[in-house]
Amino acid sequence: MSEKATSSSATTKKIRIERNYPASASKVWELWTTSEGIESWWAPDGFRVEVRKLDLRPGGELIYAMTATGPEQVEFMKQAGMPLTTESRKTFTELVPPTRIAYLSLADFIPGVKPYEFLTVVDLQPSADGVRAVMTVDGMHDDEWTQRLAMGRENELDNLAKVIDRRRSSWLRMRKVIAIEWLTLDGVAQAPGVDDMSRKWMIDNLTEAGGYLLRPAPKHKAEVRGIDGSDWAAR
Repeated sequence: MSEKATSSSATTKKIRIERNYPASASKVWELWTTSEGIESWWAPDGFRVEVRKLDLRPGGELIYAMTATGPEQVEFMKQAGMPLTTESRKTFTELVPPTRIAYLSLADFIPGVKPYEFLTVVDLQPSADGVRAVMTVDGMHDDEWTQRLAMGRENELDNLAKVIDRRRSSWLRMRKVIAIEWLTLDGVAQAPGVDDMSRKWMIDNLTEAGGYLLRPAPKHKAEVRGIDGSDWAAR
């Protein structure tokens, strides 16, 4: 089968997607630039992602395997003549923590189409309620694949919102359960029903997660007080 010759420069259509998230730019950056973060939301519904390489620098690569797991997605891959697991490569072109991520994606998995690269740029802009993510993506080699790309990226960004909501929900559960003035870091680390990244968020910065200040105190404890100076227990 002959291959269509195409490249990123031959595609002029751009996709622009915007989302608002109730989190800081640094927390969204962490979800976008760590293996654990990427695996938690990167795949569209019906797929899962496994990061195989992450070299976070301009010119560095992100390599991950994406596997179809949902019945509809498995059937689509079979009908398209594609394997259920495909390895994807992205090359970082710009990294400005925690405000901009840009990378080239290699499209080398489409039957009958010569491999080519297309650019994605993500800008994280602080807002009154958290952060505004603006994603701009080059179109693919035809309208059908560009539409698929847009739908997939929109789904992924919706999944990112779900992950952020789960992190915040975990913190809110902790706030309700621990109705005391002194909160030990060990208590956060051992709390049930909280995933590992949520624990890290709580320990790193309780202010961003739930509106409280975390101040070092003797014996590896943390004094938790409201932003207005009132005791946590009184709230």
